[in-house]
Amino acid sequence: MDIYNPGQLQDHRVNVIKQAGRARAELNNLMPDPMEALRAMKFERMGFNPLDGTPLNLIEQLNQTFHDLASFAAASYLLERFPQCEGLRLAPQFAAGSDIASIMPGLVAAEVFAAVSPTNNLKLKKDAQKVDGTPAEHRFVFFYSPNDAPAPIENVRQQFPAVQIRPLTWGEMLGQR
Repeated sequence: MDIYNPGQLQDHRVNVIKQAGRARAELNNLMPDPMEALRAMKFERMGFNPLDGTPLNLIEQLNQTFHDLASFAAASYLLERFPQCEGLRLAPQFAAGSDIASIMPGLVAAEVFAAVSPTNNLKLKKDAQKVDGTPAEHRFVFFYSPNDAPAPIENVRQQFPAVQIRPLTWGEMLGQR
């Protein structure tokens, strides 16, 4: 997905929130049995792709929703700071290459994630290592996590000094300053 201006990001955020509302309505239809409810969330198509609304399981919708919101927040930051980038290319989750790259070759590369903790599964370190290996002039890892981990974050910063590591706020995820 190519992004050229903040208005596009806001349009995508609106759609992500719309799909979240559709999933919330589906939650009202869950069986009262707790295991049946959990089974339905994991295996039934009661969720929706945050970008195009196609049905999928709720757990996948949760993962994609927060990854997409983090990507939009990161893209907003990058568009503001690098207006010369000619736009940004946002890769779908799990696609090869950087999660975000400037359309102008070699200017910006970024990895993006949302997790309970930035240290879960060594995600922060792995993403820093991945983006550090790119030839981009400006390299970033953006992440959203409600749980702070200052010491491990600083450790990764020291291991990869060419990579800018930037936590995202909930307000930024929602497109608020």
